Amino acid sequence: MVSDAALSVASGVDGAVWIGTPNGVSRYRDGRFQNFGRGASDGFTSSWIERIFVARDGDVYFFGSR
Repeated sequence: MVSDAALSVASGVDGAVWIGTPNGVSRYRDGRFQNFGRGASDGFTSSWIERIFVARDGDVYFFGSR
């Protein structure tokens, strides 16, 4: 996981678990973590992810601050 602290957790429609942290987002699926948001290259304006919303169609929305 990208951080030791979790600020939010959401279940994806594909069975993945999305975890919002102070250092970006981790996606856990099939026993592996995939990390996003540690650098501006992922398009995040803030790495502090406070809320995650998963839409019925599978789109994932992140809400952060700082």
